[in-house]
Amino acid sequence: MAEASIASVLAAVEEDFADRGRQSDSGGVAVVVLGSLASSGAVPGEPLDVRFVYEGSPAKHHQALCRRFRKALRALSSNNLLLAPAGRGGLAEAQALADFAEQIRSPASGRDLLALARARRVFVAGDAEVGDRVGQAMRDALGEGAARDLLVAELREANNGVERDLLSVAEMRGGLRDLERAALYLQLMGEPRASEMQDWDAGSVFLEAGERGLIAADDAEQLAEAAALSRNLHGLLRLLPGDGFAVDTTTSETKAAIAGGCGLDDFDALVAAVHETGPRAVAHLDALARVTAS
Repeated sequence: MAEASIASVLAAVEEDFADRGRQSDSGGVAVVVLGSLASSGAVPGEPLDVRFVYEGSPAKHHQALCRRFRKALRALSSNNLLLAPAGRGGLAEAQALADFAEQIRSPASGRDLLALARARRVFVAGDAEVGDRVGQAMRDALGEGAARDLLVAELREANNGVERDLLSVAEMRGGLRDLERAALYLQLMGEPRASEMQDWDAGSVFLEAGERGLIAADDAEQLAEAAALSRNLHGLLRLLPGDGFAVDTTTSETKAAIAGGCGLDDFDALVAAVHETGPRAVAHLDALARVTAS
């Protein structure tokens, strides 16, 4: 819903821009999102992290359109149930495609590169092929050289983890953070298909890797199940009051709703599933790390 609302607003801005007689000679603008929106894991109140990448001439035309896009998205996110109000950092200034690619090749840090590597295109204004070229530039920048080495090192960074329980499903060993990093790592290790690497969520990446023989089919299915459970649980818990929420003291109705949202019959089954899938995911991820390191 958040992605559809963003695309709808940007399409209206593009149409109004054209109605005012503002046309470019060539090229267009690709709008990409980062963060949870990029991995299809957003929940209500998600902060916007958007990049506007243009190619073609005149540059001033594309930059002016991007300014309109930024203004519209800032208005969209105000008093919005789906999105948090957009701050200045969340809606970056427009970048030429060459500058965007250079930013990926020469990132400020591994974490910055990790965020950029997960970027996903959600809208293209003008020449549709600009969106394809943005995706290709990302693949080229991450496919070799220092950027790829830095990203691989960041993805292989050890996760000391936290105590395994429902509230730590994102950060525990074998949790959502580990699973999403492993999925991106798999995409870097193997040759992606024609579709952009960043178009898939973690579960889809694992299943695709199993079909292509990059990992065992049984491992792929279990990792995909762990990713789905972790993402669903993390998202549901994000909907609940944060600071004062305690699983042990919450109502039976809330527990039932959380379990049902994760596709399980009752809360005890959910707790058991978390304690079962976590260690199993860790074993699969450790095996994957050993294989890809050899």
